[in-house]
Amino acid sequence: MVREHTSQLIDILSTKVEQAKSGDFVALLDLSESATEDEVKKAYFRLARMVHPDTIRKQSLMDRKNDAAFVFEKVTEAYQILSDPDQRSRYLRGERVSESAPTSGKMLEEQAKIALHHGKMLLKRRAYSEAESHFREYTTLKPDDARGFLFLGWSLFQNQEKNLKTRLEEARVCFETALKFDDGNADAHYYLALYHKQGNDFDNVSKCLKKALRIDPKHVPSLRETRLLEMRSNVQPAQASIGDYLKGMWAKVNKKKQ
Repeated sequence: MVREHTSQLIDILSTKVEQAKSGDFVALLDLSESATEDEVKKAYFRLARMVHPDTIRKQSLMDRKNDAAFVFEKVTEAYQILSDPDQRSRYLRGERVSESAPTSGKMLEEQAKIALHHGKMLLKRRAYSEAESHFREYTTLKPDDARGFLFLGWSLFQNQEKNLKTRLEEARVCFETALKFDDGNADAHYYLALYHKQGNDFDNVSKCLKKALRIDPKHVPSLRETRLLEMRSNVQPAQASIGDYLKGMWAKVNKKKQ
């Protein structure tokens, strides 16, 4: 399955190199000339993910990294032109427009900032599905930034519109990915503690909370969760002792009857 996917990626990359060289941005993004702004955006992010340096590395295609970098640059240029009505009209008339457009790197940086900002605003409003979309965009543009995966994981974790098991597992992967890039992130350890709490895995809850508090001894959510964990530990023995007491009383009653 992996080999099949790699082979498909090689074929797509070869096609996109030729389209990029020809300057046919409409074909490069697999669009029609009348495509909406949303369609242009979706096409861009689909292709940008496909030819991103991280994808090329993971698919062991480093011998094609120069082709991928070229396509990535041209896909970005196509996006910035076709998503702007004025520039698109000029492009379709055959006029030169790329010189006035910002550089690919600068445009991607601005797009990432916008995606992160919108995602955080939507997260505050508890619009989790919409926030998730923006954070996925951010992780595409900034695949090595722990913040994106942390926010994406939290959006998934909180979104009760999704299947519980699915969203919890997706959230866990995001939190663990965030920790790969930043193991000193107290929030990530705290969120993992909440994930384990959902499965009543209190040993791992405790371990994650301890890691969070080693990083930040004043991490308020972890302190609060630790107190709750301690309260639970103190209650359980008491419940057990009451049970033992009742069993003892019952045994005494049965002994008297005999």
